[in-house]
Amino acid sequence: MYQSADTQVPLFTEEEAANELRVKRGTLRNWRCKGIGPAYVKLGRHPFYPREGIKDFIESRLVQPEQEA
Repeated sequence: MYQSADTQVPLFTEEEAANELRVKRGTLRNWRCKGIGPAYVKLGRHPFYPREGIKDFIESRLVQPEQEA
């Protein structure tokens, strides 16, 4: 995991983010092209994913099971 020197924000590489989300790197690339998926920061040519952005993305996908009446 990479930490930005200025902001001290833990940043995942594309590979680390894919592992964290249990998807392929290609899926992350596809999501970026479609404008969906977790928030990311582009440093040069490389995307990095803030830990908080991955957490927020996961939480936004939570599905609450319906309770039986």
